Amino acid sequence: MLRRWRTPFMLCLLLAALLASSEMAFGSCIKFPRDAEYATVEVCEHSDSYSFRIGDHTQSFLKEEFSQRISDAARNWLSRHGQLDSLPTSTIVQLWMTVPMANPEAAQPRALIQTSSGWISFWFDLSKQDWEFEDHESAILGKESYPASYGHRPGTVFVQSHPGTTLESVESALLTQGATAIRDRGNGVFEARCQVFDEKKLATEAGKMTNVIKYAQVNSVMEWIADRQMAFSFKTDHNRE
Repeated sequence: MLRRWRTPFMLCLLLAALLASSEMAFGSCIKFPRDAEYATVEVCEHSDSYSFRIGDHTQSFLKEEFSQRISDAARNWLSRHGQLDSLPTSTIVQLWMTVPMANPEAAQPRALIQTSSGWISFWFDLSKQDWEFEDHESAILGKESYPASYGHRPGTVFVQSHPGTTLESVESALLTQGATAIRDRGNGVFEARCQVFDEKKLATEAGKMTNVIKYAQVNSVMEWIADRQMAFSFKTDHNRE
């Protein structure tokens, strides 16, 4: 009789032990340096929350709160640019940590959000009360993926005109190709503004106007030498009201 119940009991104990150490049961963590016993930076996904430890400072967020704050910030940014319709009702968000090799405690999160026009990368300050995505801390990746690409600045194209070309000629050429505003940077360099997601199109079309423009290019984002890991991802529903 003893033998009949001992085996199932032992199997239950073994299963419980495996679940106790399982990432499936308690979530998973990433850390920097990756092989350190005590890491400078550690980000963990738990059953109902996310925790971020950078140096001696730790912050935790309930998953629902974190998702809603990201969703609100993304909606506000896209709405300011007249692109709210590009945000699907339900979409994927990836949270990456970028940790500079020279200064790990300057680690920053990257929220990558998938839209109908491609991926956008936003970096933000976890410690702020309200998260607001800004253009100077954003990058358009489109069909490319992070960190294979860092993307380019939204709504901006740099243009170099041929020597002797007038400002009026450059403005006329760029406005016919979809630019919304032109800023003269001096020495034949111009900054053309355009709708978000139209940067590559404008650069390509402007570059074809070789009688006026020497070259045109998107404003590529450069990032420091860093360790980059995706901490977690989730699907979020965006309220359009």
